[in-house]
Amino acid sequence: MKFYQERVFYLPGKTPESLIWNESHSGHLLDGDQSRVSKIAGFESVKENLHYLSDEGFSSKVFIRKWIQSNDDNLKNLIATLHGILDS
Repeated sequence: MKFYQERVFYLPGKTPESLIWNESHSGHLLDGDQSRVSKIAGFESVKENLHYLSDEGFSSKVFIRKWIQSNDDNLKNLIATLHGILDS
């Protein structure tokens, strides 16, 4: 139990995909094409959205870069968690 308390860490947020997903950026990538934007709105998960965009020629890296540039609270929490791991 001590090992678990001291050495097991979790990423902030629900999934890595949900951390990087940005709906407005996806619409921008699709040039506002309403049929393709509507298709994304119909998917049930962020994973499906990213898979569709991948099929359309867009890498998840585009969303990762946008997320890093946003410097949101989840990113700050992730950095703090990684520093905590390195310092332990």
